[in-house]
Amino acid sequence: MSVEKSDVLFLLVGTNPLPNLLSALSRSRENGLIYLIYTKGNYPLGTADIYEQLKIVIKEKYENRIQLEGIAVEKNEERDIKDKIANKLEQAAPGNQIIELNFTGGTKIMSSVAYAVFKDQALINSDKTFILSYLDGEREELILELIGKRYYKQKIKIDQEISIGDIARIHSIEVEAKEDMEPKYLNLAQKMFQLAANKEKKEQEEVIAALEGFFKVFSFMSNKYISIRGKQNRKKLEKLLAKTEEEAEAKLFGSIYQLLEISSLSEVGLSENSFEAIDFFRGFFLEDHIFNLLLRLKEQGVISQVVHSLKRKGKAFEVDIVAFRKYKLFCISVTICNQEEEVFNKLFEIKTRALQLGGQEAGICFVCFYESTEDLEKAFRNIWDKEENPKNTLLVAMDKLVEIEDNLKKWILGENNGRK
Repeated sequence: MSVEKSDVLFLLVGTNPLPNLLSALSRSRENGLIYLIYTKGNYPLGTADIYEQLKIVIKEKYENRIQLEGIAVEKNEERDIKDKIANKLEQAAPGNQIIELNFTGGTKIMSSVAYAVFKDQALINSDKTFILSYLDGEREELILELIGKRYYKQKIKIDQEISIGDIARIHSIEVEAKEDMEPKYLNLAQKMFQLAANKEKKEQEEVIAALEGFFKVFSFMSNKYISIRGKQNRKKLEKLLAKTEEEAEAKLFGSIYQLLEISSLSEVGLSENSFEAIDFFRGFFLEDHIFNLLLRLKEQGVISQVVHSLKRKGKAFEVDIVAFRKYKLFCISVTICNQEEEVFNKLFEIKTRALQLGGQEAGICFVCFYESTEDLEKAFRNIWDKEENPKNTLLVAMDKLVEIEDNLKKWILGENNGRK
């Protein structure tokens, strides 16, 4: 049985608004009324900014054929939350209406207070149908309780299309790169990856040594002459490199020349004086290769969308690659770091970013040049105080690079080593 959509829907806006968006599009009838209950102040103190963006996206999806109203509450004030919800319920039009609370989002206090208010109102207003619902993104299900009657489970069904861009906009995050664009230097990226993924430890060490040699000279040049922060400074350094004698250019990329068995980067389509070459060997080659693998998975229908680079203006927030399958986000962080402290910091960062962007159900993938995948998993469990294997998580160090294409697919499909 499919439970009828609601005339009035209450949503609790939390720091992860994806459940709110899914609930709004799956549980409200067209021209219905949606109340968005949010906490005063902008993130991280409140969710007013998230509410404003969420409202815009929901209206667009319904092509304005929906009523939306915000309810601002004090974050930890039970009385304020209770009174404001009860007041709106008392204003409900007479007659047999379906009034629903989806309590997936919001704070624990908001959820518990709203739940109790709805239970009480169901006893008073017998002419109306009151529903409590919870969205299980992992199973793509809605759990619904028709108060005083029975429970139902049904698959999430949405007529409108949801994109990574929609979710990013709600968080005031920009999609930096265009979707579905094949990386510019894909062949070279694949060659670099194949060298790094070689099962022979000696070959892997040669890749690390070549990259470390490049970084050493690059750091010396950038520190000696100018800071590389900001576009203007990058341009100045680029001009500096252009004026540098061929001998110095060869020194900068010398270890790369040796690794690739070339005498000039122009042989592989890169200019020695271009920042593209510098950025490429600072780690973009690995990102490009992983992104291309995800493009393949999209062609196979495993994911519906993949984008390269999400950033929030003016704030330290970036996710290298984000993929979307049905109603679930997958966040991927890629780095050629191999030093323990930096690797573990980045591991913590992607877990935090994924929680912010897609909630507890978001998939997390971390790819790096650390030596041991097993040690990465231990670090993950220590960081998040978990005894079991990390759920929804794919961790890949150098010893597992060769298996990454197959493991990416298993991870997204929930088949990765028994993890969901």
